[in-house]
Amino acid sequence: MAGSRYRWSVTAIASAGRVVAIVGIDGAGKTTQARLLAAWLAACGRPADYWQNAGGRRWFGRFAQFFGRRDAEALLGIGGMLFVESVLRWLAIARALARSRQRRHVAVMDRYSWCQYASIRAHATRSARREKRARWFYEHVAAGNFESVGFRRAFDFYVAMFKSGWAPPMSNTEISNVWDEFAHGFFSFYITGPWQIGEFKRREPDLAGRWTTAPLPGFEGRAGGAAGGSSFAIFRSSPNKKIAWELAEFLSSVPNQEKFYALTGDLPARRSAWEFPQLAQDEYAHAFREQLEHVVPSPKVPEWERIAQDMRLMAERVIRGGVPIDTALRDFDAKTDEILAKRRALLAARGAQ
Repeated sequence: MAGSRYRWSVTAIASAGRVVAIVGIDGAGKTTQARLLAAWLAACGRPADYWQNAGGRRWFGRFAQFFGRRDAEALLGIGGMLFVESVLRWLAIARALARSRQRRHVAVMDRYSWCQYASIRAHATRSARREKRARWFYEHVAAGNFESVGFRRAFDFYVAMFKSGWAPPMSNTEISNVWDEFAHGFFSFYITGPWQIGEFKRREPDLAGRWTTAPLPGFEGRAGGAAGGSSFAIFRSSPNKKIAWELAEFLSSVPNQEKFYALTGDLPARRSAWEFPQLAQDEYAHAFREQLEHVVPSPKVPEWERIAQDMRLMAERVIRGGVPIDTALRDFDAKTDEILAKRRALLAARGAQ
């Protein structure tokens, strides 16, 4: 029984992103268990590496005592020690992920980002703000995470739609007229934005009453969606902040949001602007109004557009080229790490100043 359970565990570990992190309080035996797990996986035929992702607190403590200080915090200050600890732990995690993906090994770690969040809560004043910054740093800058369980689950479902024949394995450029093909029944679902409402009304008047819109479904309830468009921004150093702010207020006012919708079909960004009759009575807009309550922001890095396009190409290679999903996701993680390498170097250099 135990042997059977362990064999299943090896398969689960290998398919769940090739990363295992053992976390817990200091002295709980994380390092010992991580070393044993890496050795056991290797013995089972799954190459694995153990990575110690320490934050340097013990080393800096000895360094502080050499200079006659009580501990690392007495030498660097609470904020300084937490910053150094966060950067060192992030670099260790990034190194472990990159090397393991390159070598196609399972990465077994005795700490992960959650350890740093706990350390911040335990040691810092204003810990909520410091933890928020650390979470952003770890989650949006460190590395690609497309081998994670959540992304793999969603990607498997996406690929299955094409493998099952529910959707044609074609790109938009291979369909000359999406409105006509939709009307002919070549495909029955079209994931798009509100700008297509007017196009379908104008181009396919015979479909009136035979089509509608709906929010994106998810595995559990509504699915999140990424909002397109852009935001108003005012530079901190601008000499014309007052005028710029007045322009932003003018464009985002409720009457002007209503005018934009009437002229272009663009949906208002303000909830209060959805109450005017023309939009409130538009049955096709209701789904997008509901979807806006489930918007999920895309990663806040300039490289995201490039990563998103590469993701589309990666999906096409799986669906049309027969590339195994494990291989595609592993290679895409490595490519994303490469794309973000310059950003990691710049942030590390900024932190060292």
